[in-house]
Amino acid sequence: MGLVRNLGEVYGVFGQFSPQKDPHNLLQVDYLTGDSANFDGLTRLEKLVRKIGPPKWPFAINEASRQRGADIFARHTDQGGCVDCHGERPGQFRGIGVQTWATPLMDVQTDSREYDVLKREATTGVLAGTGLPFNRLGPSDKQFTILATSVAGSIAQKYTPFGETPATGFVVQDLVAGKQLSLALPPSQQDLLTAYRLRAPVLSILAPQFKYESRVLHGIWATAPYLHNGSVATLADLLNPSAARAPIFAVGRAYDTKLVGLAKVQPRSTAVRVTTGCDDRNSGNSRCGHEYGLNLNPAEKQDLLEYLKTL
Repeated sequence: MGLVRNLGEVYGVFGQFSPQKDPHNLLQVDYLTGDSANFDGLTRLEKLVRKIGPPKWPFAINEASRQRGADIFARHTDQGGCVDCHGERPGQFRGIGVQTWATPLMDVQTDSREYDVLKREATTGVLAGTGLPFNRLGPSDKQFTILATSVAGSIAQKYTPFGETPATGFVVQDLVAGKQLSLALPPSQQDLLTAYRLRAPVLSILAPQFKYESRVLHGIWATAPYLHNGSVATLADLLNPSAARAPIFAVGRAYDTKLVGLAKVQPRSTAVRVTTGCDDRNSGNSRCGHEYGLNLNPAEKQDLLEYLKTL
């Protein structure tokens, strides 16, 4: 069975997933027998999360500083601002009442190891041969493609009436592997049309590009440590050059309200985070990259941090 014997556990979800070949099934595979996913419960949780919203900064705010910081945030990138990548602009339409943001993909010289992880291969087990007629999964394939196939197949089987001809298609695409899987979803699930799409690195003349998606910074104060691999302890550190960021920092519950992130001293924790520099960008722990706002003076940086606390 390979990877698909217990796919959820492999990917850290800790769910049980045991698909079986089924020639009588519209999808040729029975994805749901032995699948521990609670679809109704997950739907309710997603709705509740949308209602909760981002956490609010629980400490005092210097309003004059916050207003100055808002003006700095609204500057263009070359002027030390953030709005070009992290501004709130409407994204793709996913349905009535569903708000998405336009979040650009950029290579900002951060750690590249995640691309290696996404390209790992594994045996496909009973999913071998599924997919489009001319682009089926082989005996082994990219782990991401196997995961996407499994998730999409489970959703399609859950929400598509068995035996009926699908009215719309659901395409899951892994551009690195060059695979496509076309499945059916009812109109109510069409917001999943662009889910599980892995964009391949775009090769340039000099070096490969490792692009990651930016984000709207709602609740950013509560998400330390920073960068996609958690290699920077505070937002203040993120406004410094990579070489000036702490190579080792303590991890725990103690919070620094001025630097906005993990406090340097963590009295109740002995955990530490060890990072690498730009000389080892592919370590998985590199603190390299995202060198923006470096031209701001110390007062401007503090004003910007004051504004970021309130998003």
